[in-house]
Amino acid sequence: MKFTEEKVKQIVRECREAGRIASIQKLNELQGKGIQWVVKDGNRTVGGMLDLCGFASIHIDAKQGFYRVAKKVAEDNSLRFMCGKGYPSGGRFNVFDTNNRQEISVNEASAKAVASVLESYGVTGVYVSSRLD
Repeated sequence: MKFTEEKVKQIVRECREAGRIASIQKLNELQGKGIQWVVKDGNRTVGGMLDLCGFASIHIDAKQGFYRVAKKVAEDNSLRFMCGKGYPSGGRFNVFDTNNRQEISVNEASAKAVASVLESYGVTGVYVSSRLD
């Protein structure tokens, strides 16, 4: 597939929507289970968490056409996503504002949905990584 700027913009919009829907579904699931972690300040309970805090990132092959065009399109920033350099021959692809949550499982669900959209368009080297905050 030839990745034009318009095609990349369409894919990014689809990624954003898929990430948003997946994060809402995961958040609803977590809210149904209730607080899983108690937050304390010394002996005083100050809050609760639905899940541990953490981030998730999408990695893609930076040597392909999609990445090169997406990196150029991302400079505009109106679609609120970024392409950054990752490991050798790898790149990061992040869509912002899909959930505005800190729960790691919500962020992972969003990233996996974005990765699925990218793979459906033939983007290669796609994988999700995450880490606790």
